[in-house]
Amino acid sequence: MLLSPVHAQSTNNHQSYNLTSLDENQAIYFDRLSNLQYIKDEWRLVVYYNMTTYWKGLSDIKSYVNHIKTMCITHSSKQYQSIIVQLEQEISEIEHYDMLLKNTNEAPMRLRRGLVNGVGYIANSLFGVLDERFAEKYKKRHRTDQSQRKHLQNLIKNQTSIMESEFNILRRNENVMNKQFSFINQRLQDLAREVYEVRLVNQDNNYITSSSLAASIILSNLRWIQQTLIGTVTDISHGRIDSHLLSPEQLSYQLSIISSQLNGKLTIPVDIKNIKDLYRLLKVSARVISNYLIIEIKIPLLSNEMFELNKIISISQKQGQHYYQFLTSVSFIAYNLHKDTAFLLSEEDLKSCTHIPSDILLCSLNMPIYDLKMKQSICDIKIINHAHLCKSVKSSCEERWIKLHRPNTWLYTCCPECQVRIICANGVTMTHLINNGIITLGQGLHIERGYL
Repeated sequence: MLLSPVHAQSTNNHQSYNLTSLDENQAIYFDRLSNLQYIKDEWRLVVYYNMTTYWKGLSDIKSYVNHIKTMCITHSSKQYQSIIVQLEQEISEIEHYDMLLKNTNEAPMRLRRGLVNGVGYIANSLFGVLDERFAEKYKKRHRTDQSQRKHLQNLIKNQTSIMESEFNILRRNENVMNKQFSFINQRLQDLAREVYEVRLVNQDNNYITSSSLAASIILSNLRWIQQTLIGTVTDISHGRIDSHLLSPEQLSYQLSIISSQLNGKLTIPVDIKNIKDLYRLLKVSARVISNYLIIEIKIPLLSNEMFELNKIISISQKQGQHYYQFLTSVSFIAYNLHKDTAFLLSEEDLKSCTHIPSDILLCSLNMPIYDLKMKQSICDIKIINHAHLCKSVKSSCEERWIKLHRPNTWLYTCCPECQVRIICANGVTMTHLINNGIITLGQGLHIERGYL
């Protein structure tokens, strides 16, 4: 019995509704849902954020606060002790959250530790944690890249590219901190050169006050940078990436480089003009290691072949005195435009797919692709263990109405005849339906039937 994906042809037209009878030998109907492309590969974009300024800033501010504390002790300036205590508390808080920042390398659950790495590799992929092996590898690659540009050619062959994140908001704060430290260092040098036989207490007090204020501002900047980094790594652990880390302009530039390196069978998921739609398709993981925040961004690469996703609907057929129905092991099938290649999807497979504009569904393909011969039935496709996709079962004929994806369209099954009333603003039309078919209603019409 032929079960090829041939849709029904119209046999009756009406100004208010359209009836399409199905061939009596058609046992399966394919309800078109959307276009589909499958994710065939991925490109790794490794982003580095250099944290040297942050760590150096924290070290310098600790030394500076100790210097202020020493001056207070030397000149018995007890009125400033509360300020020193507060500054030391701020430093302690920053150091505490630095431990949290480093501990974001661990997956957000207790896992059995391995002999080498602290987190299981599967957990890494689930919770956005960059594996320590890869973090070390990327750090070495970055050092190699800084000393030898030819190394980039080898990375491109492995579908990997590297960029250093500007993280513009943090850069501006780092610039402010650097200016503050320059001012502080100059002030310390000036004081070292100044020699007074009698040092005025008022001058010391002014120095301590201004120095404490400068230290407080720098600590606020460090705290803000720290919170931004923690927020970024936390977002990544939940599968999100901040556009401040990788701006649309930077992503567009990287995509243009990637596109130029792809072969003709692969393509990026979205048009560069709609670059913002790509962010939710990215898979990201991160790790803080020595002076770097290393972020791995996996960009999906699609097969350039377009498929059509269809829902498989079984239709009852009469053979002699009995009715039979084909039951399929999966609910969906996707065909290419030539109808010579197909793959099957379950409900769970479809849940993992992602919608993008232009009515396209993106799916990771974890199932085989089948080559179909001319006029081959989908039930002839051999599944794993040599099982068949379909099986025929004896069934009783029941009147059915199935809503299709196309607006105001239903697939009906009558045994062998149904009588319906099509109601519109101008009146009511009585219609007899026979066996199996498709009915499409015009705007404002509805069918009076117990199933609708």
